[in-house]
Amino acid sequence: MHAYIKRGLLLSAATGAAVLGGAAAASAATSATVDGATAGSPGAVSGNTVQVPADVPVQICGDTAAAAAAVDGAYGNECQITGTTAHATGFAAHSPGAVSGNVGSVAADVPVQVCGVDAAAIAAGIKADGNSCREFASSATAVGEATGSPGLISGNVLQLALNAPVQACGDSLGLIAYGDKADGNSCVSGEPEHPHPGPPPWMPPPPMTPPPWDCPPPGHHW
Repeated sequence: MHAYIKRGLLLSAATGAAVLGGAAAASAATSATVDGATAGSPGAVSGNTVQVPADVPVQICGDTAAAAAAVDGAYGNECQITGTTAHATGFAAHSPGAVSGNVGSVAADVPVQVCGVDAAAIAAGIKADGNSCREFASSATAVGEATGSPGLISGNVLQLALNAPVQACGDSLGLIAYGDKADGNSCVSGEPEHPHPGPPPWMPPPPMTPPPWDCPPPGHHW
């Protein structure tokens, strides 16, 4: 979303998406971006920029729910949310009036993942096994600038960048249940900044060279 306004108040908003997956695999990559600018607004309460981009992908993948069931389960699901972003860029300039030329941005990236969850009531043998849930490379950024706004309560920049992944993975919930079990589930949120390097490759030792003789070896006859 891109916008430019010369006078008055600019309001921008962007929202994310929802993704529903079956029992095999599901993935999501979404973004919310707003760019806004105000300039040449000399009146009171003018030339302000307010932006709220929010990327909230919701992924529900490989889940089961049952009532009065037997041998209910969520098995072998692969769910992934990758590259979700929320970004806000705001600019205000030359707004000398009171309460003018302010920039306020809230960029929120909140990926929500519910993966491999088994819920049952009055059930037996409910299991959540071998589910893989991944959330990688989510980010929230906000950039703001205010210039040339000498009025009272003017030229202020207020920004909030929020990145808060939420993950419910490999859970087994039972009410009046027997054989409730959750095994072998893998849940990862975020990538390591510096992954641990593996062992160095094997190299043969350097060749051994005999030292030069300063004197004849033992038992030598000239």
